[in-house]
Amino acid sequence: MDIRTQFGTMPETLEAKTGRSLDAWLQIVRGMGLVKHGDILKTLKREHGLSHGYANMLALLSTGYATQDKDELIEGLFAGSKAGLRPIYERLLEVANGLGEDVEVAPKKTMVSFKHKKQFACFTPSSAKRAELGIALRGDPPTERLRTSTGMTSHAVWIADPTEIDDQVVGWLREAYARS
Repeated sequence: MDIRTQFGTMPETLEAKTGRSLDAWLQIVRGMGLVKHGDILKTLKREHGLSHGYANMLALLSTGYATQDKDELIEGLFAGSKAGLRPIYERLLEVANGLGEDVEVAPKKTMVSFKHKKQFACFTPSSAKRAELGIALRGDPPTERLRTSTGMTSHAVWIADPTEIDDQVVGWLREAYARS
């Protein structure tokens, strides 16, 4: 997977802002002897003064982010008790792909991101019984069903069954896609 696809210009701007290349920073991370993402992130911010974005990128890269292929990541999302959530994801994938030929589906270890020009939605299997669908609708007021989110999107909907991806949810996704 191309690092530029995942992180844009961050690898280049890292060197411009810090005076160290991406490879130099990855050597520093390896030298810290830490293996958990959160520990690496905190240490880079605290001891090296990196912003959250740069520290997060380095922590992700040093812990193997983007080394699994998409199918492996998807299988991992639905392992064990979360297997029953796969029909929700399949329905969401059908809707997202119907929004336009340029929808990019980007599975991660804990979620699937849906992008157009930028991320407009994300699917997270949050428990064995329900998933969270994050939707980027910045500026829209929350509703009883579409609550505000502190995650990677501005709003979220809990979904426990594929039938809950109804016309209202499709409309929110269509609007978020159009804004991205």
